[in-house]
Amino acid sequence: MNSIINFLKDNSVLQINDEQANVARQDIDKINLLFVNQKITLRKNSQTHILPKVNQIWSVKTEYFDFLGKKQNTLHPFLVSLLTDIDEYEEEKFVRVAVISPFTELASKQDELCNDLSIVGFPFLVEAWNDQPVLTEILDEYLGYFEPKDVAYRKENLSKNQQQFRETEISRAVFLNNSISALVGFVEMNQNNEFGAVISVNGQVFFGSPQEEKQKDKTKDKEEQTIELPSNMYRLLSNAKSKVITFGKNDKLPFEIQIKKSEDGFIISVFTREVLTLSDSDNKNKTPFSNSERYVFSALKKGLYTLTLNNIHEPIKIRLK
Repeated sequence: MNSIINFLKDNSVLQINDEQANVARQDIDKINLLFVNQKITLRKNSQTHILPKVNQIWSVKTEYFDFLGKKQNTLHPFLVSLLTDIDEYEEEKFVRVAVISPFTELASKQDELCNDLSIVGFPFLVEAWNDQPVLTEILDEYLGYFEPKDVAYRKENLSKNQQQFRETEISRAVFLNNSISALVGFVEMNQNNEFGAVISVNGQVFFGSPQEEKQKDKTKDKEEQTIELPSNMYRLLSNAKSKVITFGKNDKLPFEIQIKKSEDGFIISVFTREVLTLSDSDNKNKTPFSNSERYVFSALKKGLYTLTLNNIHEPIKIRLK
C-alpha cells in the first residue's frame, strides 16, 4: 500500500537511494506497469466531435498551458468521470469531474467500484470525495460511459493507508483544478480591460494589458501609409480599436509582438521576417498578410495560439481573451 502512495506522490519522492530495500523499488516498478501495460483504445478518428456529458469517462491531457501562461504537466495520467454537463464561466466551458483510480485495493465504502473491463480495460474506483472543476479544453479523449452511484453518504472509518491515499490524490488533482483557478486569475487581472493577452516563451511568462496606441504622424497622408503597408493590411489595422498590447523584444522574445482587437476578432502583428507559422488549438495554421517588416494575422478568436519559428527551440504560446 505504501508503494502505491509513494508512486502517486511527486517525482522527487520516487528518488530511491541504493541503501533502501530493493523490494520497494520493485513494487513501484510493478505499479508503473499498471499504467504502461494498459491497452486503452482511444477513439480519435470515430468520435472526435463527442461533447462532454455527465457520466462519460475521459482521459485528460498530460500537458497544457493555463490561462496565466504556465506550462502544466503531470507525471501520471488522469482519467475522470464527468459529474455534470457543460457549464460556462466567463464564456469558457467547464465540467465537474471525479478522478478515476486503478488502485481498487485502497477503495473505501465511499468509493464506487467498477469491475467491468470493457469500459477502460481494467477495474477502477471513482473517487467521489475528489470532486474537481476542470476546463473542457484539457479533456483529451472520450473512453466510455459509467453511471456511478451516490455513495458519499456512507459513513466509515478510514485506515491510515486510505487516508494517505486520499490526501495524495487530492493534492495531485491540483493539476486539474488549476485550469479553472488560472482562468479566474486571468479574468481578475483584466477585469477593467477590453481584452487581455499573455505570452509564454521558454518557460518565461509575459503579461499585457491594452494601452492607448500612440498617434501616428498626422502629416503623413494615406497614400504614403499605403506604400508602407499593403492596402488590405493597412485597412485591417486602421479599423482595429485604438488600444494595443505590445510585447517588446527582449532576451527571451526575439521580436516585437502587438495585439489589437477589431470587430472581426483579434489581430496579432509579429515584427520579423523569419519564416513562421501560427496555429490554433486545433493545430490549424492561420494565413497572414505580410510586408517587409511584419506578419499580420487577423480575425482570430479567443483561445490559445502557437507561434513556431525555425530558430526557436520551444514554440511561443499566445493566449487571447
